[in-house]
Amino acid sequence: MIGRGLVAAAVILPIACGGAPAASSPSPSASTVAANASATPSVEPGLWRIEGYVVNQSGKPVKDVCVWVGPNGCKQFSPHTDDRGHWQLDVAVGRATFDFTFEMPGFKTAKWSITPTGPTTYNLVLDNEQ
Repeated sequence: MIGRGLVAAAVILPIACGGAPAASSPSPSASTVAANASATPSVEPGLWRIEGYVVNQSGKPVKDVCVWVGPNGCKQFSPHTDDRGHWQLDVAVGRATFDFTFEMPGFKTAKWSITPTGPTTYNLVLDNEQ
């Protein structure tokens, strides 16, 4: 369930990939390449993943929302939401506070501050600008 300002802890567990590659096909098929291209990489040791989804007031995903941490604004390589409204940022394990900003033209800018204690999910409903 996605709610305005909903914060919930998420446990990320590694999932083992089963099966061996097909012996008859030395190169991957187009569907395999497409599936792997959209797969989310696993979290490196020593990092926590902060992630979530951004939707509009109708519950539809919002693509290309700029997500940044700190005072410097959206930059060329800042994380952006994908087609599903998903965003993610991996941070070093430790005790630090992160100030997130979510910005998209046509919507009110949203801010979120967190001192994570583990992997965390933050789902957000963006309000339309009035």
